[in-house]
Amino acid sequence: GTIGTLDTSTGAFTEIGPVGTGAGALGDREMKDIDGLSFDATTGFLYGTERRSSGDEDLLLRIEPDTGALPGAIAGEDYAVVEPVAELPDIDAIAIDPHDGTMYAVVNDDGRKDHLVRIDKMTGQATDIGEMGAQDVEGLGLASGQLIGTTGKVGDLEGIWDIDKATGE
Repeated sequence: GTIGTLDTSTGAFTEIGPVGTGAGALGDREMKDIDGLSFDATTGFLYGTERRSSGDEDLLLRIEPDTGALPGAIAGEDYAVVEPVAELPDIDAIAIDPHDGTMYAVVNDDGRKDHLVRIDKMTGQATDIGEMGAQDVEGLGLASGQLIGTTGKVGDLEGIWDIDKATGE
């Protein structure tokens, strides 16, 4: 739950401070397990997802790097509850397309049954795109318009995967 910067030359982490507490549909919540993080180049905003306990819906929030969770930033509240898609409550990674501002996310059930979804940044509403070919996708990003995912270790498979933004495959 701590925001900071990384020195791209050395990898050194410099702490800015805690993400803080947010108020919303589930009451006041301390944002201490930010699992997904992505910068929106179209707006200049930083977004994060808060991982709740296993089986509970994750939360979407907008973060001000200098001060933490931004009050009232999502549908007038500090965070939005992201309802599970395909009964998959865990948002492991998010990425925002720098060309059109679309937020993509990987949802799964403890690293299994991964699906690619789109999340509305203003409401937290998730829309299923499709089941992914890779499992346990832990990182998500875009390079020259191509959505790319990195996986944790699942059996003998781990690596970097090109992901179709239209199908999730």
